[in-house]
Amino acid sequence: MTQTQTNKKYPAKGLSHSNSKIETKVGRPKEFDEDQVLERAMNYFWDHDYDSASLSDLLKAMKISKSSFYQTFSSKQRLFERCLALYAKEQIQWINKQLQHKTAVEILFDILHISISEIKEFGEIRGCLLMNNAEVCYKKYPDLCALIKQQFMQFHETFKTIINNGQQAGNISTYYDASTLSSIFINTLNGLSIMIKAGADKEMIEAVLKGFKQQLQTKQ
Repeated sequence: MTQTQTNKKYPAKGLSHSNSKIETKVGRPKEFDEDQVLERAMNYFWDHDYDSASLSDLLKAMKISKSSFYQTFSSKQRLFERCLALYAKEQIQWINKQLQHKTAVEILFDILHISISEIKEFGEIRGCLLMNNAEVCYKKYPDLCALIKQQFMQFHETFKTIINNGQQAGNISTYYDASTLSSIFINTLNGLSIMIKAGADKEMIEAVLKGFKQQLQTKQ
């Protein structure tokens, strides 16, 4: 749920019926890579919350015209929904790739350290796109809240699976069940981002990491 080395379609309206004849509506070919434009939008929403992202600023970030924006994405909300879907897809793809050659504990701490290292790469803590916008959208945009909740639970299940694998492999204690540890991990991850933004020093950050590691190793 953090910046994890992200490098990153809807069928065009085709046929219309008129007087029992079929006409094919052919629009102007797109002069941009839709996937690339969507990636730019996702990164803009990541750095600016949904409410703060004006259409003019989005157009500059995406490098497309207003007409292309509406033709391709319909609205700011629809664009944001697709950005959330892209974010979840990229993050989970990265996690699944790590599962091929790393232990559960290594993956969890890689995610934590990536979050911490954002300050060096971006000059600030980006945090989680979902969490960054959860508070903004809460009770204000019901449809977006429902989507954020759905994807949050998807991440929770993903981390639960990782932890369960670690427990079966004997790398993580079974003192806490996998679902509880998944919740603790998400809280630790997002809590670290908030602490760093508030000015936490290295010693405080290391204490949080140590505390989480102890929870993974808690004995019966």
